[in-house]
Amino acid sequence: MRRFLILVAILGACISASTSPVSAAYANRARVCSCNVSSPVYPPTSASLTLSTSRPEPGAPLVLTAQGFCPGGLVTFLLDGSIVGTAIADSLSVARFTIIAPAAAGDHVVVGLSTGGDDCTQRAESRFVIGSPLISETGADSRRLLIAAGVTVGVGGLLTAVATIRRRRTSTTA
Repeated sequence: MRRFLILVAILGACISASTSPVSAAYANRARVCSCNVSSPVYPPTSASLTLSTSRPEPGAPLVLTAQGFCPGGLVTFLLDGSIVGTAIADSLSVARFTIIAPAAAGDHVVVGLSTGGDDCTQRAESRFVIGSPLISETGADSRRLLIAAGVTVGVGGLLTAVATIRRRRTSTTA
């Protein structure tokens, strides 16, 4: 029974969470039991924030996924500097939150922020675009103008061709 308790104590030491490697050994006659386990680093060292899409439609749902945040920690999500919600990071250091994409066109910034005890402060940000920031929409419909210009150029080319053909015929007959 004593050997069993010692073996359980060794295995417990090997399984316990710690920031440094744990070593334990038990020697009885010719038998040796040892282990060396490194636990995960706490707090997580790199946080990231990903979006379900980088170009959402205005008013569409957008899933924010924060990874690398402290398990059990509260992650606050901000959209363009305003708090839009919070979520708790699970045991895999992941927190998810769904927002509605803003209606305003242009670049937007989403931030995941966790400030907790145990030196567990993380920040991650991501950017996304609503609409096309390269070409602004003025509201003017220029399709009719382009069609009219094309028809004008086509008619002008046709009239030039007809005039050229008539000149050639009159100059050869004279």
